Amino acid sequence: MGTTKNKLLSLLLVVAMLTLSLGTVFAQETHTYGEEAVTLNRLGLFKGTSQTAFVPDLGGALTREMGVTLLLRLFGLEEDALGMTEAETAAALAPFTDTGAVSGWARNNIAYAVENGILVGVAADRLAPMEPLIGKMYATMILRQLGHTVDAADYDQAAQTLSDKGGVTPEEAQKFNEKALIRDDAVGMTFGSLQAVDGEGRKAIDLLVASGAVDGELAAELGVYAAPVEEEEPGPDPAGRLADYTGRAFGLVLETARVLNSAGDEVQELEFLIGKDVVYVPTRDDDTLDLDLQAALDAGDLFGLRMQFGVVRNASTSGLDFAGLGTVSGFEDHTGSAWAKVLERNDSVVTIDYDGDEDGNPDIRTIIEGPIVYRAKLVGGKVTYEPGVLRDIKADAFVRLYTVSGDDPGIVEVVLVSEMVNVR
Repeated sequence: MGTTKNKLLSLLLVVAMLTLSLGTVFAQETHTYGEEAVTLNRLGLFKGTSQTAFVPDLGGALTREMGVTLLLRLFGLEEDALGMTEAETAAALAPFTDTGAVSGWARNNIAYAVENGILVGVAADRLAPMEPLIGKMYATMILRQLGHTVDAADYDQAAQTLSDKGGVTPEEAQKFNEKALIRDDAVGMTFGSLQAVDGEGRKAIDLLVASGAVDGELAAELGVYAAPVEEEEPGPDPAGRLADYTGRAFGLVLETARVLNSAGDEVQELEFLIGKDVVYVPTRDDDTLDLDLQAALDAGDLFGLRMQFGVVRNASTSGLDFAGLGTVSGFEDHTGSAWAKVLERNDSVVTIDYDGDEDGNPDIRTIIEGPIVYRAKLVGGKVTYEPGVLRDIKADAFVRLYTVSGDDPGIVEVVLVSEMVNVR
């Protein structure tokens, strides 16, 4: 008999253990938002019911005062609420006769929500803090905090409105609107509301990250936040002042390259030194400029471009009399297509060893105030140029002197200068 009783007790114990185990599994399966609860906890937006470990208690019922706390935590406002003084708290709660029902831990949160229009009473003098939290109540608080107006006419459809703002799915809105929420439901609404937009179209999670309430990197890692892609400021147009230019431009072509234009066509691009600026200007789709670039740079020739709307249509040099550019009126070459040695310079007056008139005397030229000066240099054994200044023009240097505009005939406007004696 004793053996039979022992067997029966053992069997009952096994059944009980199985029942508890199955009950635990069933309870876990009915909680839809367990993973979301963990995510919110990691973001600092949801706490459990234990002070020592995260125990979400997703099956726990919620009251209105609990809902307020969840909301303030969601929007990073709990610290502000806890910072209210007792006098401020008492003043906010003064119109209500049931404030004695507010839990001590929730008192500041309720006062803050009332003071900021997040929570209104169920009547003019009643807060009903311990009444169940209904889905449309919680949705209303979320919407108000996001800056949306929810009046009496809108209240009954608050969860649907939250869905319209991106906070919950339509199915969730229908499920939660009239329901007395448990913590699992509130987690679902809270988590979804991270993507709800405010009156200016900004997502709640973006506002939380911007305010510092939520760590952006962590939120992005958890998949609830997409960091905005900073659009790079468009850089200056590589064509600079010639970007939309139509007319003739004079300077030095330093290099050429094959590049793709905005239409994806391969064109030739000229690296063009004009004054103190290096710009990059394209040719037409079907043009390849046939110039002996290095020979022209060695000779100190000036380049001319004929441009239309920022595109080079033709290019030539002073050594070729600007063939293909048409008549360049006002142009003068004061050194006769060759380098001339500088004998001396006195301010803007330069004396050069050049006898254009074949009279056997040095030539004296006046340089305009603020001339364009290009200084020759060797890079990789080849002559190229950089912007120069008037003081680069000194005795024993070599120069090419040009007038381009014709505004002051005989006055030098552009100077190429080199200290390399082999250029002559």
